[in-house]
Amino acid sequence: MVHVTRRINETMDDEQAQKLGQVLREKREAKGLSLRQLGKLADLPDVTVLRFEQGAYAAPAPDKLARVAAALGMSLADVFALADYSVPNDLPSFMPYLRTKYRNLPTEDVEAIERYAQKLAKKHGVSLSGPAPGEDEN
Repeated sequence: MVHVTRRINETMDDEQAQKLGQVLREKREAKGLSLRQLGKLADLPDVTVLRFEQGAYAAPAPDKLARVAAALGMSLADVFALADYSVPNDLPSFMPYLRTKYRNLPTEDVEAIERYAQKLAKKHGVSLSGPAPGEDEN
């Protein structure tokens, strides 16, 4: 069971739900999975996966969202950040955090910040996906 607390708002707005759906769809397609295949991997009806991708859920069930994230090999913290859920003891990586925290910025500005952050990370040999477990506790 995934322990989740809701942050910020009770539900996502339409734009945020659409963005979450877009990220899930892009990841599924990048993995070469059909809706049916992802549904089977996540133990969900494929129509539920489709509705996630369409941004149809303003308050997706955390357990179902967690199963989709796991089936796609995505960080639970990253996916939950997009949905405004917080996960104890896990922080999202930089890019999902940026898109969630500054969702009122125009998309092109967020993308410019992301490109600049990637450039700096590459220059310094840093991964923006976050530290490995235990790296930041020292």
